[in-house]
Amino acid sequence: MLCLDQGKMELSAVRVSAILPIYNGEKFLAETLESVLSQNFSSFEIIIVDDGSNDGSAAIIEKYRALYPDKFSVILHETNRGVCATVREALSHCCGEFIFPIGHDDIWHPDYLTKMVFVLDQDPTLSAVFASVRVIDADGTPILFDVFEHNILNEIDQRRLVSKLLGGNFLCVPASGIRRTKMKASDFGINNELLQDHELWLNLSVRGGFAYVPGAIASYRRHEENLSSGLRGQRQLSYEMTAMLSRFLLSKGLEEFLLVLTDDDSMELVECCAGRLYHLSQTTAPALPYLISIWLEHLSEIGVGSPSQLDQLRSQSYLSSGLFRKYLQVGDFSDAREAWAIERMPMLSCTDRNLDEYFEKLLQFCLFRDYRRINIQQKSARKFMLVSGAEANSESRPSLSKSSGGHHNRRPLLIEIDSASSTFHPFLLPEGPDIIDRSVIYTIAGLIEDSEYREVLRYAGIKDGRLRVLKFVWSKVNVFIPLPIQRFLSHLLSRAYGRSIN
Repeated sequence: MLCLDQGKMELSAVRVSAILPIYNGEKFLAETLESVLSQNFSSFEIIIVDDGSNDGSAAIIEKYRALYPDKFSVILHETNRGVCATVREALSHCCGEFIFPIGHDDIWHPDYLTKMVFVLDQDPTLSAVFASVRVIDADGTPILFDVFEHNILNEIDQRRLVSKLLGGNFLCVPASGIRRTKMKASDFGINNELLQDHELWLNLSVRGGFAYVPGAIASYRRHEENLSSGLRGQRQLSYEMTAMLSRFLLSKGLEEFLLVLTDDDSMELVECCAGRLYHLSQTTAPALPYLISIWLEHLSEIGVGSPSQLDQLRSQSYLSSGLFRKYLQVGDFSDAREAWAIERMPMLSCTDRNLDEYFEKLLQFCLFRDYRRINIQQKSARKFMLVSGAEANSESRPSLSKSSGGHHNRRPLLIEIDSASSTFHPFLLPEGPDIIDRSVIYTIAGLIEDSEYREVLRYAGIKDGRLRVLKFVWSKVNVFIPLPIQRFLSHLLSRAYGRSIN
């Protein structure tokens, strides 16, 4: 590493540190630097970290450093270390009160810093401020890319901010200004290449408010070469999302934020966050339902919120993870089920009126939902049915041979339906519904859990085989497909299989 900071302006005069990580940015770098140097706010420094560029970026940096020696600190990496390590290193060289990140292809309007710093000065409790974003293409032409929601920041409180950020990132880093005393290098995470900005916002959100500065304008450039528009590996995104949320949910910062809230306010936030995280798990990070349970267990330990409400929510988190025995151990909360949790609750039906007492008894323990009252069939929930022993034998089920004679025919069986590949073995219920107790329900819950795990293993084996065949076929045919179509098909197939096919 080489550090070039000769002639840097006096530290006491610096109010803003603009941090600029660069990797092969020669195409737009000069325009970006001109936009920073043209600010009508003069008290700033520019911290550049060139992360092993092999194009003409170094020459452009040297040209501007020679012209403005009092403004620049330059760190040169001999090899590429990744965006997270680069930003963290840039932060360690900053001297300003406020940190303003910018990409090597983005642009600030001339009064950007003036307007952003003014708002930060007006309210010392703010962690960060955000400008209006104009999205442009490689040629600087405005394009429609409506993913940033800075305009809502002045309308929501900290609790809603935290909750919304847990559902996904909606903030643009080159259109932000951050109070340095609220910020730590570790806020960017560890080796994050996709979600370092998202993790930063989560950590800052529990230390102070965010504000929108509509008069300040930043142009965010979206094009094929920048990191933000490339196709991502689903596996890496899933890993980084899980790792990021693990660090944040169990962080001291979030813990302290929740503990100062009233029980009602903290529980409202926790319930909302749990729901957002569960829905995020359906599209991005499958391991999140387990993380929700771990987080709620942690909150129970440190005394956040109402113990009874937290137990209810913890019960639902176990249910959403398919941990049915844990769900039953915490308690029965038939009147407090969250919509996101109930999706995984097994469904039970019965067409034999002679088995109605058994049916109602099973429903009392809240392991099953009444399938007869559900209009929408949810794919994530498994379906079971009560049948008489005689009815099951008449269908010639080979697994029931041991229960085919005598009084067994009068005892109902619990079977799985609508699943041709089910590994759930029919369960023979006790003779008489009054004999069904929690131990019987725990046994059934365990059998459902075990059979679900076997189904996952079986499906994973089938899917791996298909993926190997697909990779082989793809390696033979992709050379005949035009590159843009090749990228598109590769992305679709990789998303479908959850892994790269290249």
